[in-house]
Amino acid sequence: MSKKIKINFERIIDEINNCDSRLLIAMIDVLFSDNELKQFDIGDVIHSPKMIAALIVLRAKGLDYVNFLKRIIKQNNKYFHHDYNTTMTYEELAKTAKKVAESKATTIKQQYFQLLLKFYSVNIFKGTTVDKLKEKCKEILEEYILNEKERSKIDKKLVIELFDELKDSKVETMLNGFANEYPGYESYFNKYDSKALEKNFGCKYDSEKKEFNNVRRGILYFVYEYFYNVVDAYAKAVIVVNRNVQDVNAILDEKERLAKIRENYFADKDKLLQIKKANKNLKKENKRLNTQVLKKIDKSNNQELENRVHNLEKDKYYLQSRIEKMEEQIAVFEEEKKLNKELQENVEIKEEDKKEVAELPEYQNIVIMGGRWTSNHRKEVTEYLANNEVEFIEADKTLRHWDRIKNADIIFYDTSYNAHSYYYKAKKLGSVFYHVNTSSLIDIKKIYEKSE
Repeated sequence: MSKKIKINFERIIDEINNCDSRLLIAMIDVLFSDNELKQFDIGDVIHSPKMIAALIVLRAKGLDYVNFLKRIIKQNNKYFHHDYNTTMTYEELAKTAKKVAESKATTIKQQYFQLLLKFYSVNIFKGTTVDKLKEKCKEILEEYILNEKERSKIDKKLVIELFDELKDSKVETMLNGFANEYPGYESYFNKYDSKALEKNFGCKYDSEKKEFNNVRRGILYFVYEYFYNVVDAYAKAVIVVNRNVQDVNAILDEKERLAKIRENYFADKDKLLQIKKANKNLKKENKRLNTQVLKKIDKSNNQELENRVHNLEKDKYYLQSRIEKMEEQIAVFEEEKKLNKELQENVEIKEEDKKEVAELPEYQNIVIMGGRWTSNHRKEVTEYLANNEVEFIEADKTLRHWDRIKNADIIFYDTSYNAHSYYYKAKKLGSVFYHVNTSSLIDIKKIYEKSE
């Protein structure tokens, strides 16, 4: 049995950053549909390849970016497992890519991004083939950017130049992007209703010309997005306390720490109420800002205001995310405490387990629920299923690790110590499901005995 390769996720991120961070955007764009992108848990922000790639390459704090990259690699290698291998030369890969493009719903150019990620996933970062793949990917990206620039010349382009500190700044880039409605800005125009802008700015929208009182709609959308909602950001944002809080699962292991979480939760709610009391004064500032912005974009305050909005939105996101996680974890803890009262030795299962002999799996996420597994028995199972990700979930910690159980390809339910409620809850998930009677390799091996 071949030894399982431990993927160096951090090295992969470094290699992508050193080559071209746009590589990961292209990889995600090829591999996932819009609906599949929503499976990435990144909060309320727009689920786009660009956003998900940015969170990974920047190693976003508070998000499981390594798990995101693992999911991308798994999706990538699933498609290319039979068509390619990493011993092929660049010329052989290019020839195969042409054949694959003719038989599958993909293009030759798309496959180069996937092939590079395939090599990275088995820790091959250097060599003639990898170097040629990187150059080819960068060539494809530059070709795309060049084509975009050429297409933009054909359009009726409006160029807005700002002055002093704002010249060639991010603010200037965004303003021109809004005004000309460049690709990538569609989400902003879907975010707000034109009637809302008519009401707030006292103007009339012409849907055919896409103008408000003869002014391009993009300019007004820019003002609305980056200035009008400043007060709302003030009212809801607070400084996030204890940013480096310990993992919630570890906190739930101790009842005293759980009580502390509850105290912090209500303390944060009190801070929100205090900020809302200051809202009256902020409304006056909002009225002044709106009048000033509509007349003229203030060149001296734009950068400061942009930074302030950015920081407030960031603090708001962290605070809301933390409160939601606390509420979720408290609910899980209370339900888990209730269900754990049902834990017992030798659970009797009336339903018969699958009798057909299965093939020994590869590249699967496997979860073993319950039982009383010793370190030696865990080691035996891990070595037997060496080409898979195997995780043991203790019976009294089932609910807090439910996401891992839900995402498993194969579930083994250990009846030697468990609860009926966990059995029926896991059985509904739709994963390949077995139950074993002992906390050892014996029963698992029986399931795959003909595959040996």
